[in-house]
Amino acid sequence: NLSAQVEAFRSAASKCRELESALTSRLEIQAIPKTQTDVVMYFRSTFGDKLGFTEDATESLKDCTIPVADLWNVLYALATVMNTLIVSDDIDPYKEFRRQTGIDCSRGEGRMTRKDKVLMRQFVSQYNGETIDIEPHITFPRLSQSIHFGYSNADQKIVIGHCGEHLEIYSTQKRK
Repeated sequence: NLSAQVEAFRSAASKCRELESALTSRLEIQAIPKTQTDVVMYFRSTFGDKLGFTEDATESLKDCTIPVADLWNVLYALATVMNTLIVSDDIDPYKEFRRQTGIDCSRGEGRMTRKDKVLMRQFVSQYNGETIDIEPHITFPRLSQSIHFGYSNADQKIVIGHCGEHLEIYSTQKRK
């Protein structure tokens, strides 16, 4: 019983630190972010209780050309809308996300990509020691860019696993 209580207190303390960080960071922003990295840094600190970013996501930002306003809108929608929808058993969270936000969101990759184990490895990411499936994504086809995300059951938040050049899939590997 004591071990369970200690773990519950640790979890509560961690959540409290995330919320405290979010409250503090809202006072630190003095201007609208001008780069994709600045947008992610803002969301990492202000929405840390709702969004997490893997090392892979941070690395992929180097090649991110998603317009700052679009990236802001998507991250805000993921933090505020998708975060609650993805845990719902009553609805399709991806269809409901589109209905509520107007942002197209795909549950996963196509059948041929899913058959290829090598391609599927890129849709798995690590976050705080947890393996996260980042197959769900929002694509910007004209820019060949995408944002891949999953859900951390342990931390109860959306985890961004990739944000930049569209990951290779079955149909794109045939073009090369």
